[in-house]
Amino acid sequence: MSNFFWKKIHRSDESASFRWLLFIASTVALMPVIGSVSCFIFGGGALLAWAYLVFDKEKSLSWSAQDRTIATIFLMYILINFAFSIGNKNILEGMKDLFDNLGFLLVLSLLPVLRNYNRSYWQRWILYSIGSAGLITGIAAVVAVMITKSPRVEVFTGNALVYAYMAGVSGLMNGWLAVVTRGRRQALFTAAFFSSAVALLLSGSRAPIAFFVVTAAAVGLFWLFASARQSWWRAAFVAYVFLFALTCAYELFSDTIAYSAIAARFSTLLDTILEPGIAGGDPAFVERIEMYKAGLLAFWDHPILAYGRQNVMSVASQQLANEQPFPYTHLHNAYITEAVSSGVLGLLAFIAVLWTPLIAAQNTSAQWRGMAILLVGYTAVYNMTNIGFYHDIKVFYYCAFVVLLNSIPKTRPADVISPVAGTDYATFLTRQALATGASENGKPIAIRRSLI
Repeated sequence: MSNFFWKKIHRSDESASFRWLLFIASTVALMPVIGSVSCFIFGGGALLAWAYLVFDKEKSLSWSAQDRTIATIFLMYILINFAFSIGNKNILEGMKDLFDNLGFLLVLSLLPVLRNYNRSYWQRWILYSIGSAGLITGIAAVVAVMITKSPRVEVFTGNALVYAYMAGVSGLMNGWLAVVTRGRRQALFTAAFFSSAVALLLSGSRAPIAFFVVTAAAVGLFWLFASARQSWWRAAFVAYVFLFALTCAYELFSDTIAYSAIAARFSTLLDTILEPGIAGGDPAFVERIEMYKAGLLAFWDHPILAYGRQNVMSVASQQLANEQPFPYTHLHNAYITEAVSSGVLGLLAFIAVLWTPLIAAQNTSAQWRGMAILLVGYTAVYNMTNIGFYHDIKVFYYCAFVVLLNSIPKTRPADVISPVAGTDYATFLTRQALATGASENGKPIAIRRSLI
């Protein structure tokens, strides 16, 4: 079996590295469009990575501190949800609800494997795959609208909200890359940003659109401020081009079914917020407020023991005077849903999972850290009004970026002291040697070298 693995599957380190690159790059590029099919592919790659843990123990079992931290967080989240599911009634339903979280368990093997087989050329092609994802997402949404004539598209994800989430993440990452890169790739990322924005609009999901606009505006203002300090005319020109592009986009899409539908939904929502007692308000908004209140009441009744994921909606409906069940599978707020399901422990574990991209991107370059911040920020605000990690596509998509960011080579090791102004090189070497503990004959190695 070992011989078959090394000769037929692994072949060589360079061959394996190239195939792992194809695996993660295609996952990032295609998952927003092909949905569950990509989940099966990603899950298959994760199972193959487990084979590396068996046959290549010396390399694949060398888990870094970041690998162990991320793995611990994922395992704790799964175990806490499992414990509360079997500790409450309707255990069988609880096991079914936990099935989507198996993605957190499968991807653990990818943490050390992708990090070990990452090569210098990976970063360039991964960036291209992120740009391609934005373009493909927008094109697929436009084609879907033309075929289905539906005001809300979901392509092959089966859920317009999940499609909106992936389009939003893709758009924000491409927007960030368009800000921090130069040359021909900047044009790719800019086009991918607008393409993802079109896909998000066609999804017809109000909250993801609002969160996307606010986050993108913050990134854009940050870039304009930083750019204006060096070249104010260039910043002004870019701002003009951006506003011109928005005007063109409005003229193109203002008469479409999708735009009319989302504009009407936003108008109804604003009327309901500004005039709560108005007749014919937004029933979805009112219903969500009722769910939030019911969920919080249920949580305060049992903040520690909780109810299990399978009982969240039934327990929440019991808090209402008429006890009428809600027509949803979750409370449309991931934080309240986790709190009712698994109590304080589950809520803390959920927040820790949200933090994992930042852990994975530690000590990487600015472009990767920026993408990690956007992924965490957008996911955090998205979860305030939508589903959490209850959907297999969203779980695998999130995990794909976690293992991807974790595989990026670290450019700023924590135990290296950078030279500072006014510090001569010999002193810098001495401080670095003392920090790392490197010595020879009782003296730091750096001191001996500085005297040669």
